Amino acid sequence: MAVPSIPLSCALVLEDDLPVAADLCDAIESEGLLTLLVSVNDSSGAVSLIRQDHLLAVAVVDISHPRSTTYAMMDLLRAEGVPTVCVSTDPSISLSGPYASLPLFTKPLDFCGLQRIMRDIAVKRGHEAALGGARSCG
Repeated sequence: MAVPSIPLSCALVLEDDLPVAADLCDAIESEGLLTLLVSVNDSSGAVSLIRQDHLLAVAVVDISHPRSTTYAMMDLLRAEGVPTVCVSTDPSISLSGPYASLPLFTKPLDFCGLQRIMRDIAVKRGHEAALGGARSCG
């Protein structure tokens, strides 16, 4: 009898600033979700992860990099049905057009807010059991 495969749910973190990436990964992992860290500049690595069926529960994308690269990644994430959360070093940045409705956190990041967004996404997608970390932010 074949054992059914259980999809692995991870969060893709596209970020180049290693201290920020570490903090993002810690905040996400505290909610019980594994993280995969990829440099925003590694578009081929990111694309191969995004195209893995059922691998990604959510993506966190640093939009402070060239817009053509980050928006191409966000377009692919949307096409693959992966919810996306955006982060930026620029507090005056805004998202336009089809990206305007995406959650956006500017640095310094509100990690409690990010954790709440992760829980909301999990509930909306029916994966609330996948999240269950410390919930230190309430």
